[in-house]
Amino acid sequence: MILATFKVITIDSEEIQLWEPLELLYFLIALIFMVTYLIRIIRLITKTQKIAENSYSSMEAKTLYWLRISCALILLTFLFPVVYVFSPEAEESLYLIEGLIHAFSTFWLAINGYKQSVVLSGQQFESLPVQHREATVSIAPVASVNDESKKENKQQFDDLVTLINEEALYQKKDLTIAELAEKVGLHQKHLSFLINQYSGKNFFNFINEYRVKKAQELLTDNNFSHLSFLGIAFESGFNSKATFNASFKKITGKTPSQYKQLHQLV
Repeated sequence: MILATFKVITIDSEEIQLWEPLELLYFLIALIFMVTYLIRIIRLITKTQKIAENSYSSMEAKTLYWLRISCALILLTFLFPVVYVFSPEAEESLYLIEGLIHAFSTFWLAINGYKQSVVLSGQQFESLPVQHREATVSIAPVASVNDESKKENKQQFDDLVTLINEEALYQKKDLTIAELAEKVGLHQKHLSFLINQYSGKNFFNFINEYRVKKAQELLTDNNFSHLSFLGIAFESGFNSKATFNASFKKITGKTPSQYKQLHQLV
């Protein structure tokens, strides 16, 4: 025979009234902390994205959109307690949805984090000085202040442009600023400054502009009329049709097909 004893616990109504504002205060503090933390994460993502765009000429498997999606989903779950207040009957369903969102976010972060570990680990920037890893591309070396060094910088940039055109370096699909810096014999930080200063672009856009110009030539050259748009993209240095279309439209204002049709009519 199993004996069970039950103890009746009584809670004073005054204690309940005291607990409710404390619970609300706890929730507000937790909410402010988490929202502030997520905003800082989003800012860090944006910062890392800028560094990546100034180091890679191809952003496939290097974009951090998946981190933004995860942050947005987590922020969404913070609205659930508000829904509980106005719709108590929906509490059970929202608990299930919240659990699914957290589970999805965990797997989403794990899978994409593994795929893009190179960007997140900062391997591309290990050889850079600390101040460059933390700064944007707008930081200029101190040596660029006087007129003599300005002339030297301009000459170095002109030599860079000449080398890129002569050797068609932009056609290398996975070209990085580290490889280009080694090719021209300049430090990555200085090369980054030259590109930003004299082209007004980051490395990604700087190289893709050459690729788009090459694509424009191929699209209007009858010798390459047998190539598909994907073939044109690969021949120009792009490694995906999506990036090719996006970059082409951004620079020319037209899609590759629109551009080709327009020049066929001329």
